[in-house]
Amino acid sequence: MKSITHTVSPSKMKTYLLLVLLPLLAVGFSCMMVKAGNVPPLFFIVAIIGAAVAIFSVIYPEFGFYVALMVPYFIFDAIRFFNTDLPVGSAIDAMVWITFIGVVLKMRANRVPFWTNCNNIVFFLYLFIQGYYFIEYFNPNGGSIALYFAILKRNVSILLFLYCALQLFTDLKAIQRFLTVWLFLSFLAGAYACYEEWMGLPKFELNYILADPLREALSSLDNGDYRKSSFLSGCTDFGLSMAGTIVIALTFFLGLKTSRNRKLFLLISAILMSMGMAYSGTRTATFMLTLEIFLYIFMTITERRTFVFAAFFGVLFLFILFAPIYGNGTINRLKSTFQLSSDESLQVRDVNRHYIQPYIYTHPIGGGIGTTGVVNYVHNIGHPLAGFPTDSGLLNIVLEQGWIGLLIVCFSYFIFLKLCVQSYYRSDNPRFKVIYLAISCCIFGFVFAQYAQIAIGQVPNGFLFAGLMAIVIRLNSIEQSAHSAIKQKI
Repeated sequence: MKSITHTVSPSKMKTYLLLVLLPLLAVGFSCMMVKAGNVPPLFFIVAIIGAAVAIFSVIYPEFGFYVALMVPYFIFDAIRFFNTDLPVGSAIDAMVWITFIGVVLKMRANRVPFWTNCNNIVFFLYLFIQGYYFIEYFNPNGGSIALYFAILKRNVSILLFLYCALQLFTDLKAIQRFLTVWLFLSFLAGAYACYEEWMGLPKFELNYILADPLREALSSLDNGDYRKSSFLSGCTDFGLSMAGTIVIALTFFLGLKTSRNRKLFLLISAILMSMGMAYSGTRTATFMLTLEIFLYIFMTITERRTFVFAAFFGVLFLFILFAPIYGNGTINRLKSTFQLSSDESLQVRDVNRHYIQPYIYTHPIGGGIGTTGVVNYVHNIGHPLAGFPTDSGLLNIVLEQGWIGLLIVCFSYFIFLKLCVQSYYRSDNPRFKVIYLAISCCIFGFVFAQYAQIAIGQVPNGFLFAGLMAIVIRLNSIEQSAHSAIKQKI
């Protein structure tokens, strides 16, 4: 006798959610408008739009996933435009958490176990690192508790983003959709940076830079101009984002068999992003892109098109280094990337590293989360690390989480890279191999950039890193399923 189980279909689940959420929101906004008094109407408009997006994100998790991906790209420029101090970080985190709720509810409606697609080393390492973050709460050397929870919140968001990506990347089409959206966003960011350089910074962005002496000092160039940050939060984040995405666009352009229009889009995107990266004035991004391209050449050295590309890149590289061009500030800054002996900022960082080494040796679990950095100084007055300019992501980790935390993170990076490279050489699917190759080069670049900047963990780059790792995991799973199906037929 067959057992009868009562299940709720996904469509009915969406209807029930709407019936519950919409009346609650209507009553809630009515109460807010009565009690708020003289509040700008724009606040209520933004609140209503935000509530609508939140509802759609719960009912359609993939919609919320891409909203969470896009918000960090544009919200910082919107903040600069409206000249307001909204809790940007909390808005980004909220979108990820709402999407996570939508994903879990959808999985429960379809009777899918919570830990589906999570049985892999990458997700385990993310969980392990997060567990170490929780342990840091009890660090006796710790600083501000409020700052600790603010940073913890961002790390939890990236972990949840990885979980959502693992559940939503169900097939190759879903994976390609993520890559397409990211490439298009990067194309827009690169194009806007070129606009800022060629047409001049918009007045609201210039006012934002001039409003803070520290911000102005970090953005200024030797020729009196300013570094470009496009839509993103800062010049460094923008430059690193472009460097990571350029190699993806170039790898797809050289390796994928696709239409001529898509090839043209990839080429134009790579050019605009390269120019935007140069205009950002981020030396680390230039070095990062160079190493990514060297890795691409090394991994595809047996292919004919690699020789053509290597020759073109070599000529361009030598031209930038040795061409007698001295009046162009952008080219001069690109040249200075490879003049390590005369880089004053690099020398200052080396002095800082040597100065702080005794503290590292005597504090195996570090000085506590959020205790370093000039920006965090006011939260940690009196702490030995207060105001220390880490710059480097690895130095930031070893100071705040100790050499134990650094070993955990470095081991994780090694496993991530190993998985990407192994997947590339093991795959027999031409399209998958190109995706694996692009991700391997991009992940390698971000891991290298951690030595000089805080490259992994900031948004949107932290979302890109987690999304790319989810792609590698899911492509491996798809390939294994395909191989198992073939063996069963045989």
